[in-house]
Amino acid sequence: MSKIINVLANRCPQCEEGNMFVSTNPYKKGEMTTMNKYCPKCNFNFEPEVGYYYGAMFVSYVLNVALFVIATVAFYVFFEDKVNSLWYMVGYVFLTFLLIPVLFRLSRSMWLHVFYKEKREVKA
Repeated sequence: MSKIINVLANRCPQCEEGNMFVSTNPYKKGEMTTMNKYCPKCNFNFEPEVGYYYGAMFVSYVLNVALFVIATVAFYVFFEDKVNSLWYMVGYVFLTFLLIPVLFRLSRSMWLHVFYKEKREVKA
């Protein structure tokens, strides 16, 4: 359970204390995408190689598809006969733009945590 909390809180996969991003607020102007190069607590390298987060783009896509499915089901359950489909599309586009910073950070955090290899001590 702590792994899921660390992913959602954008914490370091190694020490589980340091923040991956400079600002904890994803909506802070100019710092939405700014990551710490190293963990402020344990000095873990958040970008082990150039282009490491390229795969996070696909995670972001999956998260957005899941959001679309949830929003579509909710629309048809709660507003099927009451609201025009145009309003659904406008609402979904607004929701997507509102959640871009959160989904961006979540996808990077998930990507890093999935491929993190825990350092284990070798006993002689």
